[in-house]
Amino acid sequence: MADDGDTVRVTVRYGKEDIELSVNPQTDTFAEIKAMLEEKTGVAVKDQDLNFNKLQAMEVMDDKNLAYYRFSGGCFMNLEKKK
Repeated sequence: MADDGDTVRVTVRYGKEDIELSVNPQTDTFAEIKAMLEEKTGVAVKDQDLNFNKLQAMEVMDDKNLAYYRFSGGCFMNLEKKK
């Protein structure tokens, strides 16, 4: 997980709540980001749908990082609980 000077802030909307995370876009995978979100929301990783754009609903792959999708600090994601 992010632990050096290369961290950036990302915002994740869950319901009406905005959750800010500090992540390293080069090293933190979405599996790690989802684990951070589980700690903050109580939603199990396996029950999370995490995407970048509600209109396009670009779902992310757990083994990839932010840099893979060419996103960096200041990005905004949406988290929904799977039905």
